[in-house]
Amino acid sequence: MSWNNLFLIANYWAIAGWLLLAFAPRSPRTLSAILYAGVSLLCLLYIVLIIGFLTGGIDPGGAGGSFTSLAGVMKLFAAPGGATLGWVHYLAFDLFTGLWIARDADNKGFGRVVQFPFLFLTLMAGPVGLFLWLVVRDPPPRERPPPHDPAVDGRGWRRGREAPRPRDGAQPRCDRRRTRRLVAARGHGAGGRERVG
Repeated sequence: MSWNNLFLIANYWAIAGWLLLAFAPRSPRTLSAILYAGVSLLCLLYIVLIIGFLTGGIDPGGAGGSFTSLAGVMKLFAAPGGATLGWVHYLAFDLFTGLWIARDADNKGFGRVVQFPFLFLTLMAGPVGLFLWLVVRDPPPRERPPPHDPAVDGRGWRRGREAPRPRDGAQPRCDRRRTRRLVAARGHGAGGRERVG
């Protein structure tokens, strides 16, 4: 198989994963298919190519290069096999990153329309899409509402609040007009409950 054909197959394989990620329903099966049939197969292709290059079993199709210097990497990428190796590396990591962004966005309640630009940027320029998602995914902390108080019911009334009794143990004198004014002023409702917030 020629390097050009291998390049095209890897490219179309990754594009299929991206299309599933962007437009297919995000069921566990779909996400597993993208991870195992998409990302894992691209990783496996990369492993076969890199081991073949390092052991001499696969000819990269040009002057030998190396990973130890810029000149060596340039030589490696100048060869058709080296360029294919580098491209498969990008495809695998970008698709994995896009899958992580999509799962994270789903868990945080972001809709597909909001996710699409980040996925597109990750496909086209991986670190740009990832960086922007990391900026957007957790907005700066704001003043949070107080934690749920089990003593407050669903309507905002505090349970168990009763009128204070006199210290000497005598029953308080009942003055209905005064009680109504106090209830209105303090926000107390029927049944000895206090209105919260």
